[in-house]
Amino acid sequence: MWSLTNFQLFFLSIYRIFFHPLAKYPGPLLAKLTDSHSTYHAYYGTRHLEFYRMHQKYGPIVRYGPNHVSINSASALKTIYGHKSNVKKSMFYSVFPPTKHTFNTHSSIDKAAHARKRRVLSHAFSESAVRSMERYVTGNIRTFCEKLGGKGQQGAVVLAEKQNTKGWSQPQNMADWCNYLTFDVMGDLCFGKAFEMLERPENRHVIDLIGNAAHMHLIVSKPSQLCNDHVTTCRFALQLYLLPLRSIQVWSLILMIAWNESTSQKTQPPSSFVPTHPGSTHSIYAILQRTSSGAD
Repeated sequence: MWSLTNFQLFFLSIYRIFFHPLAKYPGPLLAKLTDSHSTYHAYYGTRHLEFYRMHQKYGPIVRYGPNHVSINSASALKTIYGHKSNVKKSMFYSVFPPTKHTFNTHSSIDKAAHARKRRVLSHAFSESAVRSMERYVTGNIRTFCEKLGGKGQQGAVVLAEKQNTKGWSQPQNMADWCNYLTFDVMGDLCFGKAFEMLERPENRHVIDLIGNAAHMHLIVSKPSQLCNDHVTTCRFALQLYLLPLRSIQVWSLILMIAWNESTSQKTQPPSSFVPTHPGSTHSIYAILQRTSSGAD
């Protein structure tokens, strides 16, 4: 005989498959029933591959959880994120504020509060503000090139290795080096001082802290006490290595992480493609010679 719990699970399954507001959207059967499908792929680091596979199989709209859909459509961007959109951030974002009243543009759920914070933040992205930051960006890029090109203490080792490898240095993990560069740039812009990851290997452990926090962010897909405890642990472990927590520093921290993630990922592919395609290297060099007046 079935227990009351079995009956509840049975009718809950029927509801989620056939009568749920999202029932009309296609997706894996297990994903319609439970969040464990998404949690499994998040835990093993294959969530992005599974999303790609689902969109290839089911189309631009996929139901990847009982209460979640993924939309892969350029036209949906304005519908979801536009000024007059009828969409609100879920309570999932409530796990991010380090204190009850400390929100930024990422964690703010209330639309009015988000709009006010975004207006304040927009001044930092004006043309004059961006141009004023150029010297900090180019300074770190110069250090980046020197470390990979054979200057400095670590560069001397690289240069010595070139003599035994017909002009080629030892392989470098450009994913890591791009992370060091973007972290140092954003340290300068957000906190007024670079983290010196390009120059000091002992400072590079912060990247692992952010990676652990991002991993936990994907695994825990719904706000709960467990979720709050784990994300808070990762977040404060990171902030202990950066600066004491205050409101302005929370804003700087989220900017640093968001900018670093997107920029480092866009920098990595060219750094792999260009050295292995001499024709492209010469073309890029010629363009830089025509358009740039200095080494930067």
